[in-house]
Amino acid sequence: MIEAVFFDLYETLVTEFDPGWKKKTPLGERLGLGVERFREEWRARRRPRHTGAYRDYRAVLREICKTMGETPDGDLIQTLYTERCNAKTAPFSEIRRDIIGLLEDLEEMKLRIGLITNSEPEDVAAWPRSDLAPFFDDAVFSHKIGYMKPDPEIYQIASRRMKVNPEESVFVGDGGSHELEGAARAGMKPIRAVWYSVQWAETAEDPHNEADTTYPQLQSPGELVNILTELD
Repeated sequence: MIEAVFFDLYETLVTEFDPGWKKKTPLGERLGLGVERFREEWRARRRPRHTGAYRDYRAVLREICKTMGETPDGDLIQTLYTERCNAKTAPFSEIRRDIIGLLEDLEEMKLRIGLITNSEPEDVAAWPRSDLAPFFDDAVFSHKIGYMKPDPEIYQIASRRMKVNPEESVFVGDGGSHELEGAARAGMKPIRAVWYSVQWAETAEDPHNEADTTYPQLQSPGELVNILTELD
């Protein structure tokens, strides 16, 4: 019997695929560091960024600048930090109605609802004020606990905090960061959410091949209720 549903955050509950959002000039160019070299340094810090090694986005930029032999421009870094905070708030400004409807259905089913997300501080600063937060019994942010998906530990920590066994839980996510494989290794039942890939088909970056049928796929949030009923 399923006791809990855990969700991924970005591209599952909220999205950054909206083509209406204007793209900024590449950071490497704005910092005078070179676009490709900056991207390499940024990607090389993915794990420490998501496991709490840096206080915030500003600290990451300062370190990259110093690594590349440049003196950080404090005013510019503060401007970039403010822009990033605003950009990371935007996805929470309007939650899809069918996602809210799904969460309401899960509440009526007396299921516990949890969040497991890879995050940096700015990514989830808007979470407590969002329309999503009241539905959740717990939220696990990777930068606060020192583990990130697909490490099995992050799923196990989330399960312990919700007082459920992984085997009694499902994990719903778009599949980025190999999160579905990680959930399966931890004992959860993975379900892939593709509704944002469908909504923004022209701009979405599909984390898996469209032909991947390893796990059940949801074209819309409401389909999850049917799957949960079948699992019970």
